[in-house]
Amino acid sequence: MSLVSTHTRRTVYQSPSALLEVDVARHLWSSARVSRLANITDPEHVFKQGLTASKTDVLKVEGDVLPNRINYRILEEGYSAVFIPVLFNNTFDIKLRSIKVNLPDKIRDQCFTINQFTDKNGDPTIVVDAITETGVLITFTIKILDFVVGSQSTLSTKTSSEWSKLSNPYGFDVRKPHIMHSYRPDYLIVFFRDGGIIAFQKDINGDVESVIFTDNSYLESLGQLFRPWANKNTFNGEKDLSVKTVIDVIHFNDYLITVTISRQLRIWSVSKQCLILEKDLAQFLTTKTSNSREFLDSTPTKLLDIFTTQTGGASDTSPTHYLTVFLPFGNGTFKLFSIKEDDFDIIDLGVQYEFTASLPDTNSIWLVGDFQLTRVDDRFELWVLWKSNTSSFVQQLQLDSELKYEWFGVHDSIAIVEKNVDEGWSEYYGRKIFQSGLYSKQVIETALPIFEKHFLGGFEDVADVVDDLTLFERVTKSISRGIESSQHIESTLERQFSRFDTLCAEFKKQADEPLKLYLDDKSGIVLVINRQEGSFVRPSSALELLNHNKSLKVSNVGDLKSVGDHLRFVNVISEFKASLSSDVFANVKTQILRAFTHPEKDTDPILASIYDQHLKDKFNPVNLGKLVEELSQFDNLFTLIDEIIKFQSTGKDKSRTTSSTLTALSISMLTETTRDLVDTNTDIMFSILILLLVLDFDDKTLLNTVSKRVIKLITSYEIFKTSLEINFNPTTGNVEVDEPVIPSVESLFTNVMTTKFADGFPVTRSNMVQFCTQLVIPFIQTNEFLYHISSFLISRDLSFLVYERFLKFYDDNYIFHLLKALVFFKTNQPIKAAKYFANYADEVTKHSLTPSESQIFKPLEEFAVLFGTNLGKYYLNIAIMFLNGLHFDQAEKFIALLSDGRQSEGFEKKYKKDKDYTSFTISVEKLDLVKANSAFKLITDPKLRSTALEKFISAMYNHQSIDQLIEFDSLRGDTAVDALLLKKAQSADIKRSLWFYQVLYAYRLNCGDFRGASEALYDFIAQHRESHDDGLKIAIAEMYSVILNIVGTLEKDDQWIIKHGEEQDVVSLSGLREEKEAFVNGLSREVRLRCGM
Repeated sequence: MSLVSTHTRRTVYQSPSALLEVDVARHLWSSARVSRLANITDPEHVFKQGLTASKTDVLKVEGDVLPNRINYRILEEGYSAVFIPVLFNNTFDIKLRSIKVNLPDKIRDQCFTINQFTDKNGDPTIVVDAITETGVLITFTIKILDFVVGSQSTLSTKTSSEWSKLSNPYGFDVRKPHIMHSYRPDYLIVFFRDGGIIAFQKDINGDVESVIFTDNSYLESLGQLFRPWANKNTFNGEKDLSVKTVIDVIHFNDYLITVTISRQLRIWSVSKQCLILEKDLAQFLTTKTSNSREFLDSTPTKLLDIFTTQTGGASDTSPTHYLTVFLPFGNGTFKLFSIKEDDFDIIDLGVQYEFTASLPDTNSIWLVGDFQLTRVDDRFELWVLWKSNTSSFVQQLQLDSELKYEWFGVHDSIAIVEKNVDEGWSEYYGRKIFQSGLYSKQVIETALPIFEKHFLGGFEDVADVVDDLTLFERVTKSISRGIESSQHIESTLERQFSRFDTLCAEFKKQADEPLKLYLDDKSGIVLVINRQEGSFVRPSSALELLNHNKSLKVSNVGDLKSVGDHLRFVNVISEFKASLSSDVFANVKTQILRAFTHPEKDTDPILASIYDQHLKDKFNPVNLGKLVEELSQFDNLFTLIDEIIKFQSTGKDKSRTTSSTLTALSISMLTETTRDLVDTNTDIMFSILILLLVLDFDDKTLLNTVSKRVIKLITSYEIFKTSLEINFNPTTGNVEVDEPVIPSVESLFTNVMTTKFADGFPVTRSNMVQFCTQLVIPFIQTNEFLYHISSFLISRDLSFLVYERFLKFYDDNYIFHLLKALVFFKTNQPIKAAKYFANYADEVTKHSLTPSESQIFKPLEEFAVLFGTNLGKYYLNIAIMFLNGLHFDQAEKFIALLSDGRQSEGFEKKYKKDKDYTSFTISVEKLDLVKANSAFKLITDPKLRSTALEKFISAMYNHQSIDQLIEFDSLRGDTAVDALLLKKAQSADIKRSLWFYQVLYAYRLNCGDFRGASEALYDFIAQHRESHDDGLKIAIAEMYSVILNIVGTLEKDDQWIIKHGEEQDVVSLSGLREEKEAFVNGLSREVRLRCGM
C-alpha cells in the first residue's frame, strides 16, 4: 500500500568554500602515496576521490561554541578525512572553513572514530582515531577554533607532530579489526573479525595501553584447525570471521550493546571487561516470522539506536532512555525497549512498541541504511533510511500518546524539465542541465571532459581555442563541435545533448547516494548525508500534501480527510491535464506565458483565443466527459479553486519569525524549499487554468476574476524562476548567467532574499516551510519582489539583464514606468527613455515612495529622488542624467520642459542656478558655443561660473574654436578668463604653453591691454630663452619683434613692461631691444637666415 507523503526531501549544499588541508606525518609517506596524491588528472578519478565512503556522521559539540556540529567524512579511497562545519544560523557572522586531513596509509573500513573533549588549556577539541590497513593507530586532534577563518591555528603539515601521533598498540596483522568504537575520548574498543574484543586506554601523552576483555573468541578462532569442533563456532563464508563477529555496537554508561553475525544481542560491562547478557534477536519478536536466517550479513550495519528524552511532567526532570533495535526478519521490525539506568536492565515494552516495516511493493531488496528515534511534542518519531544499491527512500513512523502508530512517506523532490514546443534542443537541455538545479557544477565539470574524450575524438579542444569561456559556453561549444553536417542539426544536437545529460545523471546518481541520517536535536531538522553534500527533509506545504497524495483514496490519507474535496479535485484536474499530449500542453503553456507576462484587464478574450488555436479538438471527448462528470460531485468549483489558491501562502504572520542570521546551508535550504513550493504551485495552477479553458462557465465575470488571479500567480512564479538563472561568483563578483547554482555561487534570488529578510529567522524543521509560505511566497507574488530584482541589477550596472529577462513582467504602475525609463536609459536607448520620463512625469512627482520602497531603491539614488518632488526638480534631474550619459538632445529636451514651466510656482527661484549651468553644459557638449555663451551670461554663482568657464575654454581649445573667444562680449575684459588662460599657458607641455600664450596675447590685445599682451609673450620668452630647439628660437625672435612693435606704440613714458618671475622688475623699450639683439646674435647663421635677420 502506498503511504501518505507528509515530508519532502531535496538536495542542499552545506560545504563552506574555504578549506584548510593538512598532512599527517608526511615524512613517513611512501613514494607511491605521494605519487597517488600528486598525479591524478583523470576527471572521473578526481570526482570519485571527492565522494564519501561509507563512514560519515555528524558530531554534536557540547558547550556554547561555534561551530557546534561537525560533519565528518572519509573520502572514497580512504586516505583522507574531511571535517565540515554544519551550521543553520550564524548570528555572529563568523566565517568558517572545512578541514581536510591526509593520512600516510588507507583507513581500515569501520575503524575510524571521533569524539570530543576539553584540552588542558580549556579549548573545546575533537579527537580522531583511525586504524590503517598497515595496522597503525593514528590519533590526531583538531581544536574547534581551527574551523574559524583567520584564527591563530597551529594546525599545519609542518606541525603535525604536535597534533597527531602514530603508534602500534597491537598486532593487527595477526587479528584483523572489524569495528573500532570510541567509548570515551581516551578509551577505544576494537572488535576483531574473529569475534574478540580489546580496549585501548590512552594517557595524557597519548600513549596507549591495552585492556583485555574476558572472551575466548581468539582461542575458538584457532580451533578452525580442528574440525568438526570448529564448524559450529565459525561463520560460513569467510575463514577469518566468527559467529561472534560484531556488526553493530553502541554504548550506554558502563555498558556496550552489540549485535553479532549469529543474531545475538550481547551486552558487555566496560569496567569489568566481561559479557553480562546474551540473547537471540529473534526471541524479541512478538509475532513470529517465517524468516529463518541463521546468520546476518557480515558487513557492519545499523541495528541499534539509543534515544534519551524527558518524558515526565514539569517536576520530573529524570530522563528516560530508549533502545531501538532493528530485527532484520521478514520485511523487518523495529522494536523499542526502555533502559533501566540505576540497576542496568533492558525492558521489553511489549507489542505496542513493535513496528513492522512498510516497504513498497517491489522486487527490490531493501536494506536499512540508517534509523533514528526522536520525540516531538507528545509523540515519538522514527526516521528510517532504506537503500537498495544506489536507490533509496526515507520513511517516518509516528507513535502517538495512545500508542497508535502510522508510517508516512517522504516525497523525493526531483526537477522534471519538459521541452517547450517552440524551443530547440539547445534551449531545452540548457534549461535542464544549467537552470533546473538538477546538476551541480562539479557534476557538469566532470562529465564534460569525459564526453569530449569519448564522443568528440579528433576535434580541436575548446580550451585550446578560447580559455575564458563560462562552463555553459564550454558545454554548448563542445556539443556543437560534434555536428559535421548542417542537414540534421537538431537531431544531432538532441543525440549529443542526450549523451551529455546521461553522463551528468550518472555522476549525480553517484553523488546523491545516501549514507546516513542526521536528526538535529535542537532544530529538529532532518538531514540525509549523501556521498557528496546532502539532502534536507522538511514538512510538505498544504499544496504539496495535495499534489503528492492526489492519487490516494481519501480513506487512506489520515489527517488529510479534512481536505478530502480538495484532494479529489486536484486529482481530477491533474488527471485531465495528464491526458493531454505533452506537445499540446507544452504549447498551451508557452502561449499562456507569452500572452500574460503581466495580468491583463480582461483575460477572457486572450484565453478564448488560446483555446481556439491551441487546445480545441486536441483532447479526447471521453476524457472531457469524465472530467465534467467527476466535477459535478463538487458543490462549488470556484470556492474550491479559491481555497486552493489560498493554500499557496498562509499569510504574513511575522510574529513567527525572530532575528537569526542565515548561513550558506540554510540559504540553500531556503532556495530549494522555495523552488519546490513554486514548482508544485505552478503545476496545480496550470491544471486549474486548463480546467478554466476547456469548460464553459456561465459567470464570465467570476471566470475573468479567477483566471486573472491564477495568471498573476503563474507570472510571479516565472519571475522567481528567472531570478534563479542569474548568479554571482562571490570570489570574482562576476555575473554568471545560466550557470549552475552551486554552493560557491550566489543567485540573484538569494541576494534579494538576504536583502529583504536581512534579520533571517531561526532555522528549524517546521520554520523553513512556515517562513516560505508566510513570507517568501507572498513576497514573490508582489510587485516588491520585482522592484528588488530591478534595483539590485541596475545598481550593479546589469541593466541589460533587466531589459532582456524582466522588463516583460513590468506591470502598469508609475514605479514600473519609471523603472522602464531608467532601464532604457542604462541600455543606451535614450529616445525610449525620454519618452517614458516625459509621459509619466506628473504621475511620478505626485507620488512619494513608501518607507519600504525607499529602502528598496536606496542603491538607486538617481531613481529615488524623482518621486514626490517638484516637477521642475524632476525635469532638471532627468536633464542632468541624460547630460551625464552624453545624450545631449534628450538633456536639452528636459531643459526646455523646465523652461516652459518657469512661470509655475517654485520653478525659477529654486532651480534657476542649476538649470542655467546644466543648459550651458549641454550647449558646450554639443559645441553650440553661441548658445553656450548665452547660457554662460546667466550663471552668477562664482563656483559654478568658474567651472563653466573652464569647460568653455577647454571646449574651444579641444575643437580649435578658440577664435570665438574674442567674439563673445560676455567674456571680454573678464579677469577670470585672463587668469584661466594664463594658468593654461603655464603648462609643462611647450607646444600647449606656446599656443595658450599666443591666445592670451590675442585676448589681451582685443581687450585693449597692449602692455598685458606684450607681457604674455615676454613670459614665454623668459621661460624658454635658453632652449636649443631651432623652431622655438625662431618663434622667440618673432615674439621679440611683436613686443617691440607694440611697446613702441605706447606713450614715451609708458614704453616698458613688467618682467614676471621670482622678483618682478621693469624692462624698458631700450632694454628689450638690447635683449633681442643679444638673442639674435647668439643664433646660428642658418637660423638667422630663416628668421630673415
